[in-house]
Amino acid sequence: AGEGGYASELATGDVNNDGIHEIFVSAPLEDAMATDSGVVYMYDPSDGDLYDIDATFQGEGDGENFGVTVAAGSDINADGLGDLLIAGRLGGNTWQVHIFFGAVSGFSGTFGTADADTVLSGEMEELDDRLALGFAPDLNGDGANELLIGTPDAGDYGEGMAYLMLSSLVWDDGLFGTSDVRFAPYGNDDENLGADVG
Repeated sequence: AGEGGYASELATGDVNNDGIHEIFVSAPLEDAMATDSGVVYMYDPSDGDLYDIDATFQGEGDGENFGVTVAAGSDINADGLGDLLIAGRLGGNTWQVHIFFGAVSGFSGTFGTADADTVLSGEMEELDDRLALGFAPDLNGDGANELLIGTPDAGDYGEGMAYLMLSSLVWDDGLFGTSDVRFAPYGNDDENLGADVG
């Protein structure tokens, strides 16, 4: 990773349905708005220039590490457009997943955490080092793919936890701990369940 943790996470996905995948590059240690607030840069190859940043997504608080995990390209609200997920820490502790729904007009300019369409939060302050994001295919026939969240360092002994959230045509802010399905290991220390969720 470069300065500010540049390229700590990379994700690609078509978020404007033009058939070309946008590229999302995170720098979760960058002091964009505050110390280690973090930032995610979007590059759109459709304009033929990968040197210019087309959109910026910024964390706003100290130690937020916005962009510590990024996932993109899967449609989780059945509008036919890929969506963008960016994880960070509220107050430097509690995990939050910010969801930006794709748009035909695409993303341009600068976005803050308040611009997210939906925010999913952990149930309590968590000092876990890692969070994983991923997608599953449509499991309930509503036309939207599902959301997977992993906290591999959760638990007293690093047992880990994984959550399956069945997607909705309308998303509300909430707790990802109240997911539809929760996966937990069978008492094995350092199992780190949820390190990779797809």
